Amino acid sequence: MKIIDQILPDVFLISLKNSNDHRGNFVKTFNSLDFEKQDFGFSPKESYISSSAENVLRGMHYQIKKYSYVKLVTCFKGRVLDVIVDVRPSSSNYNKPISHILSEEKPEAILIGKGYAHGFLSLSNESIMSYMTSTIYSPNFDCGVLWSSINFNWPLDKPILSERDKRHPSIGEHQCEFS
Repeated sequence: MKIIDQILPDVFLISLKNSNDHRGNFVKTFNSLDFEKQDFGFSPKESYISSSAENVLRGMHYQIKKYSYVKLVTCFKGRVLDVIVDVRPSSSNYNKPISHILSEEKPEAILIGKGYAHGFLSLSNESIMSYMTSTIYSPNFDCGVLWSSINFNWPLDKPILSERDKRHPSIGEHQCEFS
């Protein structure tokens, strides 16, 4: 693991160890000692994998209070436009989203600190994403902001969304109590 860039406070682009040969490839996505050396304070408690068709937008998600989390995201298959936005009104980075293309061709991960909403748009026929979070999911503390309300130029106007993601409040009308 190697830090490529700190793209926002507590948000890091990380290069992952990758090996390719005639059988395929092998990517190390997490090593606790590497994360301890960097003093990220990240200890995964839950892990997820999602599969998305082209033009599916998942986000913009976060959790609040004692369930707010640090999140590590990686794209294993396909290509996604990964988007992160600071949702803390008191932050100098509030509603100043950043984006990065994650793909299977370039083994990278993004470590996202507390206080940020995260989402992605699938740019491939099928994209497979992995997420690890530092807390267990709690529906009572689950929050989000409406994708179209953040200050970001998405490359399409009508993504495929879940009913849940369609109902998120606009940024500025959301909850933002982080531990």
